[in-house]
Amino acid sequence: APRTQAPRERLRDFGALLLLAACVFLGAALVTFDPADPPRPSAFPANARATNACGAVGALLAGAGDRTFGLGAWAALGFLAALDVALLRRRVPADLPLRTAGAVAAGAGTCTLLAMFLPAGVPRPLWGPGGDLGAAGRIVAEGLLARAGAAIVTVAVTLNGLSRACDELVERVA
Repeated sequence: APRTQAPRERLRDFGALLLLAACVFLGAALVTFDPADPPRPSAFPANARATNACGAVGALLAGAGDRTFGLGAWAALGFLAALDVALLRRRVPADLPLRTAGAVAAGAGTCTLLAMFLPAGVPRPLWGPGGDLGAAGRIVAEGLLARAGAAIVTVAVTLNGLSRACDELVERVA
């Protein structure tokens, strides 16, 4: 007799496929990001039309990601893609709230580290290599802990967040 999927599993599969489409869309939008694209250009002269592969919506999302996370937008996309792979494999990660908090901490730490240490010669977003989040993290961390202390604490927070978000992956690879 054919096995039928429970409605809950079908809903999870549908959500995973939607998240896959969103990840591909965001990836294409980030790859083709141009700061001169409308609807919110941050470069002069502004393009008359969005040149983003995902149109005006892609330009808006990529611009928001660039401003908020800088190059850390790629880390955020990576965390979403990793979650989607787990969902598509029908392995709902245990302790999802804890893993989500770990991914958020790792993402914020990544943005802060980019703002603190990315060499000036590396191409960077207009708002800074870690975006607004990285700039704010750097100001707070260095204001409270000085540069060396900020680096130590930020690396520790980032690695701790990664270990919370990705411990099962590390165990499988090792």
